This record gives sequence, C-alpha cells and structure tokens, in this order.
Amino acid sequence: MPESLLKQVSRLDLPFMSIERCSCTESIQVTERSENADAFLIQVHLIGIDSYRVSSSGQEIFSGCLPEATISIRDMRRNWVEIIEPPFDRISIRLNFDELRLFAVQLGRPEFISLCCMEKAQDMSLNGLVSALMPAISLQQQTSAVFLEQMAMAMLIHITVNYGRLYFPPHRKGALSAQNEARAVEILKTHVVGEVPLVELAKACGFSRSYFGKAFKNTFGKSSHRWLSEYRLAKASELLKTDMAISQIAHECGFSDQSHLTRSFTEIVGETPGAWRRLFRASALGKPEMGQ
Repeated sequence: MPESLLKQVSRLDLPFMSIERCSCTESIQVTERSENADAFLIQVHLIGIDSYRVSSSGQEIFSGCLPEATISIRDMRRNWVEIIEPPFDRISIRLNFDELRLFAVQLGRPEFISLCCMEKAQDMSLNGLVSALMPAISLQQQTSAVFLEQMAMAMLIHITVNYGRLYFPPHRKGALSAQNEARAVEILKTHVVGEVPLVELAKACGFSRSYFGKAFKNTFGKSSHRWLSEYRLAKASELLKTDMAISQIAHECGFSDQSHLTRSFTEIVGETPGAWRRLFRASALGKPEMGQ
C-alpha cells in the first residue's frame, strides 16, 4: 500500500507558521524525506514511537525510541530522512526563517539569529500548546481567528525564548520601560561598527550607568555588549544572503576581520559563514545541499 494512503494528514495556517498533523496506525515502515527550504521544522510527537531513525547528509543523527511529548527542531536547508515504525501521531510546525526573524523584529528583538536545532528534547509546554490547537486543525473554519492569532503568538514566544536565545521580562519592575527599551535598541543599532559606551546609553535613557546596566539585563536577559554582539551576527546572517564578500560583511558588521566574524559566527550558529551561505543558496534554488 502506498505510504500516502497509510497516513492521515490535516493542515492549519497560522500567522508566521503552518501546522500539519500527521498520524499513521498501520504497522508498515514509513520513510519521510524533507524538502530543501530556508525554514525550520519543529516536530512534536503526541505519542511515543518505538523505533525512529533520522539521518542528514548520509550521517545518522538519531536512532532509538521517542517518548511522548518529545520534540525535534531541524534546519530545513539540510536534507533530512526519517524512518519511522508506526504507530505515530505528531504535529509539525513549519517556520520560514524570514518570517521568524520578522516576528522577532516586530517584538523589538532584532538580535534574533537562529533556532538551536536538536533531537529528542522534552517540552511539555509546547506539547500542551499544540494539544490545545488539535480541534482547530480539523475545524479551522469554525475556530475564532483571534484564538488562532493568540495561540500562534504564544507558540512563537515559547519557541524563540527557549530555542532562539531571546528573552522577554515577565514584568516591568526593574526593567526598562517600553519607551527606553526602544530607545536603547535604536542607539545600539546605530553602533554596529564601533562601540557605544554604557554611560552614553544610560544618559540617553536618563539613568545612572549602574542602574541602566541592571535594567537592560532585566529587560533583555543579557548585557548591552552581548546584545550588540548578537545583533551584529544577525545582521551578518542577513548580508550572507547577498553576494557581498564575507570580508566586507565582517567590516560592515563591526568585526575586526573575516577571521573574527568566522569565530563568532561559528560559536553561536554552529557553522562558518561560508557554510551558512552555501546552505542558503542551495535552499533558494530548491537544490539538495552538497554531499546529497
């Protein structure tokens, strides 16, 4: 029997993401191959799986069982192959990189760089969020648009905070006001090349140096120096989508030279700027990555 007849698939489109529920009860091995795209795929397994194998670029990434509520996060610029022994029931969340970055920018977090990819992580909170969406997946036309928007917002904040290095303060006590938060971000963005003294930032917001430093960290979960470093990398990742030379990107983003950019980029993103650019270009053309 063709695999397409074994699986039950239903889809739901939400702001900044698309969601698909896929289930199979037949005891026939299923092989899934991902398409090449500039996006992330987050899978939430609603039930446990006894046998599951994942490979990328011909290299096995994971093999074993998956407990209920296990999640995986994958960079879809790479080509993934999954071999699953049913039964399985899972939710797949697709997030295009550009839309994910737009979401972060709209919330005042332009330092967003990427998601941390992983296999077999436990996330009961995300499992609870997707479970709340289950009725809407099959009854989308009968579901409130406001409810869907709020659910999408909750999921995106959870994902970017837990897997994208972003931070949103639980309350404003001890943090910058929304106005001062925006002012600090704008000043930092104009200092991509060079440094901005902490005292200058503090003065612009009307605070002492020590108070501002604490308030900034309470607002963003990191120092202003760390924030600027991450913003430079985020800007570099955008420029890597162009034909600009990597040495020039390093200069435009405030790094001392290409080697400095490469070290910093590899530490945070997990690959060199050159490798990142090759993956993006392959995904833009809809081609497999090198080595496939």
